Amino acid sequence: MWYNSILIVDDNNLVRRLLRSWLEQHSEWEICGEAENGQIAVERVEQLHPDIVILDLQMPGHERLEAARQSAGWHRHGDDHVYRI
Repeated sequence: MWYNSILIVDDNNLVRRLLRSWLEQHSEWEICGEAENGQIAVERVEQLHPDIVILDLQMPGHERLEAARQSAGWHRHGDDHVYRI
């Protein structure tokens, strides 16, 4: 199974831009969205249903843990694809 829609979650705008730039070099990958905190990440996962979530667990606040829990608990095809950085 091939996964290609990606949500980038990081509180640092520069990191989000660099990740987006690097990922966009691969035409088979689509950045479906970005989020700057855990609360927005949870909303984006529910709205966008990404195949992969790249999540910064060093973000401030407790909502990052909720975002990780909800992202890991979301099953599109019965698989988890949450990458934590």
